[in-house]
Amino acid sequence: MLTTTTVALTSWALLVALIAPGYVHPDEFFQSVEIAGRDLLGHGGLAWEWGGPSPDPSWRSYVPCRSISFAVVSAHLPIYFFSKNPLAAPRVWVVLVSIANDAFVLGRVWKECGVDVDAARLSYRLSWTSWILLARPLSNAYEAMALPLAFLIRHRPVAFGALAALVTFWRFSFLFFAFPLAIRQPPVSALSFALTAGALVALDSWYFGALAITPLNNLLFNSSSERLRVFGLHPRPTHLFNALFLFGPSAVNLFKRSGHPNLDLLRACALSGFVALSASRHQEPRFLLAMAPAVFATPLPVTNYRPAAAAAAAANIGIGAFYAFVHQAAVTRVLLAPHPPKTCLLFFGCYLAPRALNPNLQIFDYQQPDIDAFLDDAPCLHNNNTRLAVAMSFPRRPLRAALRRRGLDMTRIAIFAPHFSAEYPPRSLGHLRLGLFDLSAY
Repeated sequence: MLTTTTVALTSWALLVALIAPGYVHPDEFFQSVEIAGRDLLGHGGLAWEWGGPSPDPSWRSYVPCRSISFAVVSAHLPIYFFSKNPLAAPRVWVVLVSIANDAFVLGRVWKECGVDVDAARLSYRLSWTSWILLARPLSNAYEAMALPLAFLIRHRPVAFGALAALVTFWRFSFLFFAFPLAIRQPPVSALSFALTAGALVALDSWYFGALAITPLNNLLFNSSSERLRVFGLHPRPTHLFNALFLFGPSAVNLFKRSGHPNLDLLRACALSGFVALSASRHQEPRFLLAMAPAVFATPLPVTNYRPAAAAAAAANIGIGAFYAFVHQAAVTRVLLAPHPPKTCLLFFGCYLAPRALNPNLQIFDYQQPDIDAFLDDAPCLHNNNTRLAVAMSFPRRPLRAALRRRGLDMTRIAIFAPHFSAEYPPRSLGHLRLGLFDLSAY
């Protein structure tokens, strides 16, 4: 039964998907939306996993390592059917999928586990993870929705094998989470897995024009700490803190035996993935999203103590609002703002700018450690027929100095706030903004 509160919270998730400019992680665009933009709209960026430029030439041997099947489900379909809006459509789509998953899958899974379904659903919808991370076109979000479906069909081996293969091609880590379910399957499930995997290999190979076993490439790439160093290496206990960051005190429930075999099995799935992913040196909170169904199967242990419940609610609202409206929030707003024709836009100190949001812009992202090298690689700086602009976080002094060495000056066009960039952490509240500047010669 859906309570009024749950309906209100679900409506809030839809509203955030429609209006929030926040930008959680580059993968929400570059692993699906940008590919769909290239295929359907004729413009979009190409990440290295799909054959675009890579930081290291040796990475080319692991390309492609993303399956087109994920991009089709998460981005091609919503962009094609929902007014070809590459920002809101994939976000609204994943929220709608999560609502269907909540209504027809999660509720049945929690009922099988003998828990209070209404309390579990309320706990899930109150969490910032449900209306932010699980409402973005991230493969982690779809993995988190697929795990309870796999739990529900665990007694249907053919369907289980096919689903496991499909989601493994989206995220190879799904095998870690589904392991306690997979070891109980009869041989026919493995055959179903192999046949589905073969079909997906054929699909990816057709799309990329060469033999492509994308989850294997992804697994091999991620098996090396040296390669992962580019994205950041973390201490192995980091996922303990990530779990608390995502789920709060409810994460502790995973380490308790419930006495109910189905609930213990669901928790075993979460712990299996947690332990396997903790062996990696690169650990991001979103990697643990598939633990959500098990975590929220039991209510927050603080709900019977009003001050603690109020603190938990405030934390969820605060973290969610930060990622929805502040974190890298000006990047999408700058892209969607009106720009004159033939504009070259340089982004400095931000996440990668998704090209699919504006086909009329030439976009260059500051990635090199040297500002002068970045400016040398932007050919539009040497094109007199192009209007030059720069979007940058504050402080802007190093870039202004580099531009002046090239005979260019900056004139402010607009300020977009709030905006937080971890690449250039703000030194004051006045720096929580992104400036858009016109570049002109002296």
